[in-house]
Order: sequence, then structure tokens, then C-alpha cells
Amino acid sequence: MLKHVKIPHRRLKAKKRLDPWLVARGYFDTKVRLTEVTNQPAADYAKHVLSICMKSILVVPIACVRLWTFSRFKIVVKKPRTFMDSWKHTTVAKEHVPTMELHDVCFLGPSVRQIEKDWKIEVRPACLDDELRSCIDAVLLHFGDVPAACVQSLSRFLLGAAPVPGSVKQRWAYINDTVDLYEAYSADFHFGPLEVVIPDDKAKKSGWIMPRWAYIQLLCTFCMLAHTWTLLTVDVEAANAALCRKLLEILGDDLFKRVGLSMQFLLVPYVYGTMKSKCWNAGVKICQKSGHSCIRKIVSYFAWPKKHVWRSAHRALETIAKQFGDTR
Repeated sequence: MLKHVKIPHRRLKAKKRLDPWLVARGYFDTKVRLTEVTNQPAADYAKHVLSICMKSILVVPIACVRLWTFSRFKIVVKKPRTFMDSWKHTTVAKEHVPTMELHDVCFLGPSVRQIEKDWKIEVRPACLDDELRSCIDAVLLHFGDVPAACVQSLSRFLLGAAPVPGSVKQRWAYINDTVDLYEAYSADFHFGPLEVVIPDDKAKKSGWIMPRWAYIQLLCTFCMLAHTWTLLTVDVEAANAALCRKLLEILGDDLFKRVGLSMQFLLVPYVYGTMKSKCWNAGVKICQKSGHSCIRKIVSYFAWPKKHVWRSAHRALETIAKQFGDTR
């Protein structure tokens, strides 16, 4: 019924009227509950789990009401977790306090190693039961009114009761057949808690493993060597306050708020880097170019709200400058 209400404010009004009526009678409200799984076979299994949950938990004898309950769940296949998700090089760069000293980064030694493999491969679950349990947990997450003890017993029951689809069996037959190849290929992707993985500048899916201190030293050293960078003794809070005041002065109060800015936001950008493989060999700097930056410095404005508005403004100003300005 709601799908026929096309106008947003009327749909919202209808939901506000329907939700209390549905909840009072023990039914699910109009909110669609997303159940996220990492592959299509897991989605097939989650549908079986959801069907058994409906029969076990909900006493819904009327077919139309049961159909309504099923319609309030949507199973979504999300991107599976890959080894690339563990890099965290941007987080390390953002959290560490930069040093103001120049370091000799020409020889970092064997602590730096280049892994010329594709890190964007799926991190496989340890066993079939682990994947099935994650599907069951994702479904049971939406049954918040059910006591925890009942959920735990239902979870154990579902693990044996829910039929495993043929697609899941085929997937795990392939995983078991290729387990040796997978373990041999992914053996190089493991690193310690004090290490970080840096992307290669050209081969984006391959990475460099190095100690965190080495990564921070590389960033600080090549930033201070660059003639376009200036070292200032200003803390982050003072720099952010100055940036906010300058933006408020340029944009005015109305436009400043319209683009989602606030004096309480942290708007100061941060820098992270990618490794240039042509400049390094086994942790030793082989580049002989004077003043050359042997890592690519990338300035991120990730924290800025409504970045699409700023990109549109930049494209508009760039077009105007090319058409009417002197771009030499």
C-alpha cells in the first residue's frame, strides 16, 4: 500500500499513522529492516533462516499479515571484507602527532617490505559454521523484543534446522578445494600491531608493510623537504579555529551554514602517503633526484561536509577561469 504513495511528505504522514496501530497489535512497523550478508549464497541461507524465525517467534495465522511481516525485511549483499580493509594508513597518519625533525630515510632496511600482490581478495571465514552463524546473527539482530536466552537457544536451533542451500554447499566445496592456494597466497598479508600497510602509488591494490614510526617519518620528512610546504608551530585546535574564521569571513554567515559548516567541526585537512616503487628497493632509497618526493603526499578533506557542493563550485570556477581568465 505504501508503495503507491509517491509524494514524500504524504508517505511520512502515512507511516506516522500506521506505525502506532501496527505496534499496538504486535506487528512490525513500516520500517524496512536491512539484513547484510557478504555473498549471494549467504543471502539464500538468510532467507531460510528468516522463514523459520517467522514460524518460531511470530504467531501470525493470517496469510496477509505474515506477508506484511516478510516485506519488512530486506536481505542485502554487501561488499565482503578484504585484506585491503586492514591497511588503516589514513587512520595512522591522522592520529599520530608529526615530528618536527628531519630524519635520514634513505635506509629503512628490511623492516620495509613490498608485497606485490592483489590485497583486494576476500578474507575467508574459518569454517562453514562461522559463516552460517554470522547469517543467523544478522537476522536475529532485528528481533530485539525477544529475550536474550530465547535468541541464543533459537540460534543453536537454527544452525541445525535451517536447510543449507545448494549455492552455499557449492561455495564451500570451492573454498575447501582451494584452501592451500589461498593460504599460500595470503601468507604475506599478515603484519604486526605496530606495522601499517601503505598503498603503492601506481599499483593501487598492492602494498608496502612498514613500522608505523617509519611511515610517520617518511611523511614528515618529505613534507618538510617540499618547497610548497611550510612548517608552522600551531596546534590543530588553533589552526582549525583560524580556518573556520577565514571561511566564515569569505562565505558569510548564511552561505557558511548552507554548505553545512560549523565552528565546532574539525575542518583542518590531514596528509597521508603512497609509496613510489621506482624510488625504493628493499627499503633503501635509490632515487638520486634532488628535491624529489619519493612518496606521494595526498591531502584529504574527508571531514568536510557536503563535499559534492565544493566539487561543483570548483568545476564551475575552473570552467569560468578557462573561458575568461588567464590560465598561464
